[in-house]
Amino acid sequence: MNNLKDGYYISIYSCVNKYLNNYESCLRHDHNMSLWKKQNENLELVHHWEFERITGYKHHSISFYDKESAIEFINMLLSDYDLCIDDIVDIIGTPIISNVNKYYDKDLGPEYTYHSLAHLFSSLMIDTDIFYNEDILAIAVDGGADFLLDNRDFEKRNDYIGAFSSKGKIQFFHVPSPGPYWGELASKTGLEEGTLMALATATQCTTLETIYNDDDLLEIYKTLQDSPAKLINKILQHVNSYTQKDIGNKYNFFDERFTEDENKISMAAKIIQEISIKQIDNTIDQAIMRFKLEPSKVNISLSGGYALNCPTNTHLMHKYGFKKQLIVPSANDGGQAIGMGLYYFYKYCNRINFKLEHAYYGDRDDDINVLHKEQYKKFIVSIENTIDYFADDISNGPIIWFDGRAEIGPRALGHRSILATATEERSKDLLNLYKNRQWWRPVAPIILNEQLENWFKDSFESPYMLNNFVLRDEKKDIVPAIIHLDQTARVQTLNEKMNEKLYLCMKKYYASTGVPIICNTSLNDKGEPIINTIEEALNFALRKRIKIMYINGHRIVLTNHSEFSTDTPKSRKHECFSIYANQVEKKLTLAEYDLYFSASDLHEYSVDNDDDIIVLKRIFKKMLKSFKKFNE
Repeated sequence: MNNLKDGYYISIYSCVNKYLNNYESCLRHDHNMSLWKKQNENLELVHHWEFERITGYKHHSISFYDKESAIEFINMLLSDYDLCIDDIVDIIGTPIISNVNKYYDKDLGPEYTYHSLAHLFSSLMIDTDIFYNEDILAIAVDGGADFLLDNRDFEKRNDYIGAFSSKGKIQFFHVPSPGPYWGELASKTGLEEGTLMALATATQCTTLETIYNDDDLLEIYKTLQDSPAKLINKILQHVNSYTQKDIGNKYNFFDERFTEDENKISMAAKIIQEISIKQIDNTIDQAIMRFKLEPSKVNISLSGGYALNCPTNTHLMHKYGFKKQLIVPSANDGGQAIGMGLYYFYKYCNRINFKLEHAYYGDRDDDINVLHKEQYKKFIVSIENTIDYFADDISNGPIIWFDGRAEIGPRALGHRSILATATEERSKDLLNLYKNRQWWRPVAPIILNEQLENWFKDSFESPYMLNNFVLRDEKKDIVPAIIHLDQTARVQTLNEKMNEKLYLCMKKYYASTGVPIICNTSLNDKGEPIINTIEEALNFALRKRIKIMYINGHRIVLTNHSEFSTDTPKSRKHECFSIYANQVEKKLTLAEYDLYFSASDLHEYSVDNDDDIIVLKRIFKKMLKSFKKFNE
């Protein structure tokens, strides 16, 4: 195995449109890039960029127009470190940009998609002390791979992958994934997978029928990429047929707080959750038998979008008693560049030393002086370099907390957050109102790590908000804002080493209230990526009538909210897509542009030709009509 040169490396999960012209489609979204520094055996993740935070396009799926625009964008990101693309030893990932041609090794085992291998390694090697010295059972499951890197023989590869690693020696195996079932349910209902999972536990309604049987389960234990529709249609046909006269026979009741459609979707989501857990259990059971494992001595590594399913993550720890849980905070496609990098270094280095110390590898904004701009003067009462008022402020209403570098992944972990007291149920209502979310959406708690067992049953450290724990009975009336209907909460544990500033504030809050828990939700509006800059945070606070902001240890008091004329999120920079923006954006919408480069049969038309643009507009209009008709 070769040793790589010391220096800086990039792994990038994106695409270049001129490359896509040769392919039928590309399912890639949540584009991201990682910057690594290698020195001898030591490997450091210097920075992880999720492109949506920079461009403002949620689940950023817009490809680079060409190689030149990609290099322009990459150089902009690297400039914070006085680097440019010429300083990088190797670029792993996106074709045309990458100087690495070999993405996976057939010698490592059966052929799996590069997408699934990247997912697997993103959590498998999150701590190399564990990887090289202990046993790890790893599973990477999501909704399915894209095929940009896996080329035209994509369908010959296995979409989902498991592995047993014993002191760094890996045996791969094929696993099924529950991800496609959630994707299919999302397609049928128009709700995102995360919303469906939340709705499953939000209502008390449940079917009394046995809708699926052993034959259905045998089918889902196989990894069949075209199998979800059959089962989802069967479930939806049953629950959609329910009427009031079926209460007590086919289902228990409709929860009156919800619409009839929400009740039915909730019932369907409960069934899919039950099936998902059975499928994962079956995978774990088979691996335990195959490798003769004693779970208490084995770490469990989970990755892929389904690893964001908190009830499943916690269930596996409780049922099997694994030694430790290893999950990267960006377990979805937003962490693919991390997995690409770790897989690459695993392949080409004899050994590496790496540990993901925390979640805060994103952008930082230290320019507090931006608040002194003339346009903001009438909105700011005071700016003080203090966090001493935190306990009083959070008791009086939600505050914005913006500190240091942004967390990676889809969940705010106390650096780009809206925080509120958990002792009043109105906190949940306000936070959902700020974010334009359904009233029933749960709000997650942050808890001081040393107080965890005193408040939650059978709990364990969960620094990245990836587990649900049951609140103790005697505590449920104290923190009503964070409780799900089933008495669980999606918990983030906090310790001083990981987030010193917020930890100290929470210690003071606990000392004054006796409650070591606060509400935490991501700092963003509906359809907006998590906020990335101070000005974006100020825009949000003024639009939502939030009075107090904490920015990098400074307390900002706001006023005159009603005079803030903007009612939309602050526009984010995307000049590095300038070739696209200048040449195409005025002619095609972002969605049309992305669709064009994802459909090879449209490439006979040119986006640079006005006559072809007219034809494309007509095609898109017909496609939209067909799509609406299909979903009616």
